[in-house]
Amino acid sequence: SLEVVDRVDPVEVGGETIFEIDVLNQGTLPATNVVVSCQIPEELEAIAADGPTSQTLQNSVLTFEPLPKIAP
Repeated sequence: SLEVVDRVDPVEVGGETIFEIDVLNQGTLPATNVVVSCQIPEELEAIAADGPTSQTLQNSVLTFEPLPKIAP
C-alpha cells in the first residue's frame, strides 16, 4: 500500500508543507527493487527530499533509488 500525507493543508501561497510517503508491503513475500517516483505539479516547487535511498529530481519528477527489499 502507498499513503501520501501532507502536513499542512491547505498550503498558503508562498507557504511550505511536507509530503510524507509511506510504502507498506501487505503481501506474504518480500517486495524487491521497489521504486517510488512522483510527478511534482508545476504549482509546487520541491526544495528538499529525504528517504532511505538517494533521490533525483529531473523534469519535475522526483525518483528515489530502488529499495532492495521491503519485508511483508
